[in-house]
Amino acid sequence: MSLEFKCGRCSAPLTYTPESIFSVCDYCGYVNWFNEEAKVKILVAPSKPREDIINGFWSRMRMDKDMSKYVSMISIEDVYGVYVPLYISTVNVDVEWIGYRVEARRSGRNVTTSKVTRRGRFNTDIRHVYHARRHVEEFGLDELCERAKGFNDYVALDSLRWDDVKLQVLNVEYSINEVLNIIRDDVEDHVRDDVKMRERLHGFYYYSCKTDVRDVKLVLAPLWIITYRFRGGVFKVAVSGFDVSILKASEPVFLHQRLIYIIASIIAATTGSLLMIITASGFFEVSLWIPIFFLVIILTGAGLAAKSISDVREEK
Repeated sequence: MSLEFKCGRCSAPLTYTPESIFSVCDYCGYVNWFNEEAKVKILVAPSKPREDIINGFWSRMRMDKDMSKYVSMISIEDVYGVYVPLYISTVNVDVEWIGYRVEARRSGRNVTTSKVTRRGRFNTDIRHVYHARRHVEEFGLDELCERAKGFNDYVALDSLRWDDVKLQVLNVEYSINEVLNIIRDDVEDHVRDDVKMRERLHGFYYYSCKTDVRDVKLVLAPLWIITYRFRGGVFKVAVSGFDVSILKASEPVFLHQRLIYIIASIIAATTGSLLMIITASGFFEVSLWIPIFFLVIILTGAGLAAKSISDVREEK
């Protein structure tokens, strides 16, 4: 026998999963807490009306250099919005590192390598957004998290008239205490990778990153998904509800785009091959970054080739 949970105010059925911290009633907006110890203040980035979201979609289609020619052939199949729970925080990082970069030089037939030591230290604040869902499937969610970093006009959930909202609120499945460690690990990994890429390092002798997670807010951010039909195909557009910005769009691949992908993939593969041949002949000084660059070019070519045979492309 399955458990059925009902709203504590209006007795309407609630959406519940074993990981849920709370559930907001779809009918009256009452917050039903399943974990009393995890109670926090809930903020909302209020959504624009449904009509504004649809108008934003049509505006995008009219301005798109490819789709603008076919606006009359587009029909909207479905429009729905949800509030996605996000943990938005400011993280102070104090980083100190000593790393090395391996450089190789060719002189005739001889190749010499040397390690170049680099070091640095910095302290900065990072705006971080992490979704409060354990199972993420929403189209455009990653882009919504990025967009939410620059938004600060929140209001308390209990100050809203629920009749003005009436969107499903996805359940929170991480408490603040649980998410703190995730935020720290996420920020530390990001900063470490950023330093390594920026300084072109091959490794670290020493690396220290002290994080202080501050001002954590639980914010419900509106995400709208518009499903539309074009020439027998079905595509999606994700829209940020608080500012009606297009987050992500799947669109058909037209013939001229398919040809561009094919030509670009051929150029990428040819460039990568020529680069390795010229390097092996000793014309250029050898660097360990050249094989990596070659691999990137080949993978880029493979990706473009895959796009050339796909019927759907995604834009952000």
